[in-house]
Amino acid sequence: MSARCDLPPLYKYTEIYIVNIPPLLFFLTGAINFYKIRSIGFNRVVKFSQMFLIKKYTVMSLFLLNLVKIVASIIDPDWWIDHSSLINCGLYEWMFNIMKAMSALGWIFCYQLMIYQYRKGLSEVWYSHTLFFFLNFMASGFALGYGSATGEYTTFQIVFTAIEVVLSVVLIVLIFNTKRRTSEMPRGVDGALLISTNNELDLDLEAFRMSSAQGKESLIEAF
Repeated sequence: MSARCDLPPLYKYTEIYIVNIPPLLFFLTGAINFYKIRSIGFNRVVKFSQMFLIKKYTVMSLFLLNLVKIVASIIDPDWWIDHSSLINCGLYEWMFNIMKAMSALGWIFCYQLMIYQYRKGLSEVWYSHTLFFFLNFMASGFALGYGSATGEYTTFQIVFTAIEVVLSVVLIVLIFNTKRRTSEMPRGVDGALLISTNNELDLDLEAFRMSSAQGKESLIEAF
């Protein structure tokens, strides 16, 4: 192996630490987000909007992007040695896999939490998903710019990182076009509030009142 260990420290820190800040932080903020909404009831049957479907598939693509890198490095390490300066430097095949596994877990957690929130009639909040998307865009953009400008990135690395940057931009655009939904004004039928009686059942209060009134009228007419 022709080891090349003269890489600048900033490049190593970028690849190992900086790009991992977003998923690491999201594990914390996402957990806080989950804790705050877990007592809110959710809908058993949900029809996803077109915007949410695009958001969902974009997040899943970012998960798969990191998963492909892990699987490929396990199947053919020599291929990765030719295409990753860090592994070629000897560092670090295990650190590379841990790094990508961390990112992959961050995105799958993001995916599951998004669906969990949607089923509760809520939109994403700024301190978890929105912050995650922004930080991932900045970290990936910095890595791409620095790696390309210094010539330390191979074509393979440039392409994969560029795809991640583009997908992050798509998520940011979508998040800013998402209508804000809260526990006080969740996503419901004709804007009606969804009132939860427990963690598994949601009731449309207005629909309940209307059906009750209609039932009373029918009962009176019957007599």
